Amino acid sequence: MIKLTPPASDGVYPRRRLLKELDRLRRQGAVWLAAPGGAGKTTLIASYLKQRRLRCLWYQVDAGDADLPSFFHHLSLAMRRVAPRRRRPLPQLTPEYFADVDTFARNFFRDLGGRLPASTALVFDDVHDAGAAQPLHRVLRICLEELGGLTPVIFISRSDPPDALARLRMNGRLAYLDWQALKLREEESRALVRLMTSDTELRSVAHSARLHRECDGWVAGLILLLENAGRGGKRGKASAGSAQPLFDYFAAEIFAHRPEAVREFLLLTAMFPAFTPVMAERLTGQSRVRGLLEEMVSQHHFTERHSEPQPTYQYHPLFRDFLREQALQTWGEAGRATHLRAAAAILEDGGQLEHAQALYLEATDIEAATRIILMRAPALAAAGRTGVLDNVIAQLSDAARVREPWLQYWQGVCHLATDLLAARTCFEAAFRSFRGGGDAQGSYLAWAGIVDSFVFLWGDFTPMRQWIDEFDALRRDFPKFPSRAVEERAVYAIFTAHVFAAPEWDSIGKWVARAERLARQGEDPSLRIMTVASLALYYPWVGQLQRFETLMQAAAVLARSETASPFARLNVLSMQSRSSLLYGEANVARAVAEEAAAFAESSGVRVLDRAICAGLVYACAHSNDIDGARAALEKYRGLIAPGMRLEEALWSYLASFVALLSGNLHDAEARGRHAVQLARECKVPFAIAVCSLSLVRVLIQSERYDDARALLDETLPLARAIRSHLFECECALSYALLARREGDTDASLKHLRRALSLAQRHGFKAFVAVDPRLLSELCSIALENKLSVSTVHEMIRAGRLAPPSDEGALEGWPWPVRIRTLGSFDLRVRDEPVRFGPKTQKKPLELLRALIAFGGREVLEEQLTEQLWPESDGDAAHRVFDTTLHRLRKLLGSDQAVVVEGGRITLNPQLVWVDAWAFEREVERAEPADPSSLERTISLYPGAFLSRESAAWMSPMRERLRSMFLRAVERLGRIHEANGRMHDALECYRRGTEADPLAEALYCLLMLCYEQLNRHGEGLATYERLRAALSSQLGVKPSRQSRELQERLRSAASLASA
Repeated sequence: MIKLTPPASDGVYPRRRLLKELDRLRRQGAVWLAAPGGAGKTTLIASYLKQRRLRCLWYQVDAGDADLPSFFHHLSLAMRRVAPRRRRPLPQLTPEYFADVDTFARNFFRDLGGRLPASTALVFDDVHDAGAAQPLHRVLRICLEELGGLTPVIFISRSDPPDALARLRMNGRLAYLDWQALKLREEESRALVRLMTSDTELRSVAHSARLHRECDGWVAGLILLLENAGRGGKRGKASAGSAQPLFDYFAAEIFAHRPEAVREFLLLTAMFPAFTPVMAERLTGQSRVRGLLEEMVSQHHFTERHSEPQPTYQYHPLFRDFLREQALQTWGEAGRATHLRAAAAILEDGGQLEHAQALYLEATDIEAATRIILMRAPALAAAGRTGVLDNVIAQLSDAARVREPWLQYWQGVCHLATDLLAARTCFEAAFRSFRGGGDAQGSYLAWAGIVDSFVFLWGDFTPMRQWIDEFDALRRDFPKFPSRAVEERAVYAIFTAHVFAAPEWDSIGKWVARAERLARQGEDPSLRIMTVASLALYYPWVGQLQRFETLMQAAAVLARSETASPFARLNVLSMQSRSSLLYGEANVARAVAEEAAAFAESSGVRVLDRAICAGLVYACAHSNDIDGARAALEKYRGLIAPGMRLEEALWSYLASFVALLSGNLHDAEARGRHAVQLARECKVPFAIAVCSLSLVRVLIQSERYDDARALLDETLPLARAIRSHLFECECALSYALLARREGDTDASLKHLRRALSLAQRHGFKAFVAVDPRLLSELCSIALENKLSVSTVHEMIRAGRLAPPSDEGALEGWPWPVRIRTLGSFDLRVRDEPVRFGPKTQKKPLELLRALIAFGGREVLEEQLTEQLWPESDGDAAHRVFDTTLHRLRKLLGSDQAVVVEGGRITLNPQLVWVDAWAFEREVERAEPADPSSLERTISLYPGAFLSRESAAWMSPMRERLRSMFLRAVERLGRIHEANGRMHDALECYRRGTEADPLAEALYCLLMLCYEQLNRHGEGLATYERLRAALSSQLGVKPSRQSRELQERLRSAASLASA
């Protein structure tokens, strides 16, 4: 490709002055050469590279490079020439990068710089031909920023550096070699004359000096003047001030003296942008043309030779423009068009389709141009060069586009990245033409394009159902797909259309399996990832979490493959974040979403930014970072373009969720109602269900129970219609919560039982947009009533749910840390008993016991260190405390289990359950006259607080709990006595003495009950147990009251025996 090869520099006069100047300037990193056409810029750089033995990546810029995907595409091809052994090509600027071209460019040039062999220069020739293309200028600036100083970069142009490079020029990173520096000096003009002619008179010093003055340092002018003088032509001044007119004037003089055959040859070959001798012979009918071309090269007659696999020749732009104008004057429009078509046919046969297409268009051969456009279209679209494709299609007449539906189809493809509604219009027109013409391939592909226009826009899906009907008609007309590629494209589109617009239709069933097969075995990696994304939306809501997880694993493998695109990896990261939320792993979800956001920024792939922001909102909300959720929500809002009504519905729904978590019920309801309205207008069933369920929970919290029930009654049938077990489960949870708030316990339990049954059957462990506090409340109710305990435990663990604020006593909650201090000491972490040696864990356990003994909440560090390390003070005590605290946290499996703030230490009540706290909470809640309440309280006290420990600092807590227990036992026993239930009273007091063998008051009450029941012997045995316990443990005798009671029992026993 001539665009990517430098011209040959054989026989070129070495301008040593400029070669040295280039050496000096190159040390600054980059050089910009600016001079008029014909100033010898390209020849100078080609000779410089040869003289300095530098390899080069040569890139000839043209007008097509204003299209950045084309620029990067050709630059990638140029890189392949320089480093052919690199198997992995440089990336293409495809549509997923369009939103952040700067980042793509940085990554591209970093990659390119890492591949360039040592001592390789990067040369951009004819930069001016791209015109005032600001995006390209910005890309060239990035090129310099990334490669400047590492790789020599040289720009050749007829104009000064653009404004985009001004800063680099000012800070010295871009050197500038201007026209004044490039002008021929007199000695250089004299040397060129000697090189180009053997005519003694022309080589004389006087004649050379005159030529130098007349050309004013312009190389092309010198060549023209010398040629003209050699033919005896008129003298004249040929400076570069108005290059093309002067060039045309002198060239016409020279051209007129050429033989007719040579003139014909020049005019015909000027049709080609570049050509080989074989191409020239075929077009002109002349033989042995290479000798003529080599002569023109050696005589510097504005002809360059490039070393392709075979020599390729190219006229200087000034000379070619002159020749093409001469051709028009010689042949007229009709003759010129004939020769253009002939040249185009030769280019087409040689595979140079782009140049052939341009000549066919210039010759107004619409049929041939259309044929070439359609041949090139798939490759152009795949490379992201849709701008080029759209531009060439636009050059055709409206009538031509209407006649050929494939042109309308490819226009639709071009518009997918820029104007989705225009794309849909093109696809619909193409579809109608294809159907009318019986074209199966075109019909299926145009239909799939229509689906894409809906899915990419995320707007109104109302018309989608009619297009699903159209697909059914297509299947009847064309039951066999034309190819596997078309089949896969259609399978993805019809399944996705069902997911968004008609998930309740039975027809979705036959496409699910085919979509999964496509996701696993499809030929197109990007299409596979897109199909996974649709399945990842569908499987969770229908309760197929296992299949979803298996699919995610396969997608992750695909994304890690060498051929995977950044778009594929980003898609998988986004889905993995959502997957983590489904399993309650909010922190993992957030980490993955943040990784996705960072990767999107670093790779420049921004098409999934909205999905990533939505994932961050969810993750931050479930991590209790409301500020982070609001920030992600605000960023998300700025990414929603006009017309994206479904996206706006999702944003409003998330805004409602965040407002609910923040306690702003007014905003939560307003946002929620707007979300439901938009979802209904878009006719997307799953969005309607999601937004409605979210609003139901807001209405319940706002105590708008009638509105909540009415909306639930609408949503449940929808959930069942679309076969969503997830949404049906959420409906049941909402019904249970609503019934509880209305005081209907039986109804609440019935709905809760149904919800837990669905959750257990389908593996639901977390609910993405359910307020964790509401779910915690429902889990608490379930545990109190022994409903699906294992399922509830899974939900709590998965969602890391904190117990309701008033449920700290709930023993059935799956606490991460569970500590028993009443009776024997026992420590369990995640339900596993902690095993510890006699020495290694002594101090952490002692710190734990002391912390509980002092209340466990906001205990002063000094209070703990004084009791545990009385021999240490000041900094020493603080250091040993810190070390022991670290070991304790490690023992408990969480840094959050023990909170330190302002020198006060707290056992986290949301992570740690202590039986003593549960007992205290139950004592506070117990109804004094309610036997069942008192029974529950007594059951929580199996023995004295840390009964085997003797430290004095434990006594206050121990005595306080003991007093609570004794009061509760006595109160319950007396209630039983008052109700004449003496045996129940006996059992109550007996249990009390077993729990507290030193509770003398309970022994007395027990003996009194035996006395009333005339069971004197058992009463005396009770006294003996009391006496023995007091004697062995305290070394004291029973009180006088107890002894008097003993005497009464003995006397009564004696009378009874008498």
